[in-house]
Amino acid sequence: MHSRAPVGMAIHGTGVVALLLWTAAARGGEPEMGGQMAREAIAICQEADLLPASDRAATWAAGLARAEEAVRADPQDAAAHFAIFCNLGEMLRVDGEKITSILGFRKMMAELDRTLELDPNHLDALSSKGVLLIRLPSLLGGDPPKGQKMLERVLREDPSCITARLTLSEVYAERGNRTDAVALAAQARELARASGRADKVAKADAELTKLKAEPGEITAGLAVTTCPGQPGTACPPKISTARAATD
Repeated sequence: MHSRAPVGMAIHGTGVVALLLWTAAARGGEPEMGGQMAREAIAICQEADLLPASDRAATWAAGLARAEEAVRADPQDAAAHFAIFCNLGEMLRVDGEKITSILGFRKMMAELDRTLELDPNHLDALSSKGVLLIRLPSLLGGDPPKGQKMLERVLREDPSCITARLTLSEVYAERGNRTDAVALAAQARELARASGRADKVAKADAELTKLKAEPGEITAGLAVTTCPGQPGTACPPKISTARAATD
């Protein structure tokens, strides 16, 4: 049993749905392969977060409709099921504490699980599932140790993961592993800058501020070539930036 509240989150009734969903495409990289309609639906999900707030709900609704069309066309397309999860999850973030949030949450989780049934190596789905397992209370299926293992796998296999790094940074910081926490947050910030994700840059900045990270620590974190929190495990090549020396 894992009864503690998720890292950095407060849980209050049905509002858990709105609180938990960062962005469904948790890696922050390019969409994984799938049919054309599925890829379009995932792109809509990712890009809507960059639109004016007034336009996002309608855009995610359009993305959800496109994703459902993709599933009807090919029920075995893992990317299509992930596209439903992605767009529905973002819609639930703005749905507040309505009963539809709970019903939608169940459907959203079912689509995420179906994605992994069809493709156990779907890194976007693994990253999203890992984040949710860490943040959900046990009553809703939370399992922080399992979620951590999923995110650490994503970290080993994907050089572009952003949210996985940020979530692991919080986990490591909570247990007192400051060096790895700073490294992950610093790397996440540079990846977010490179991909133009201002929302994720802000999250990484907030984590580095919470950690009170010094410029030298940030520079050292960007030069790490092993997996933070996974001693002796090789990770993707180091992340370098001309800004590191002045941040």
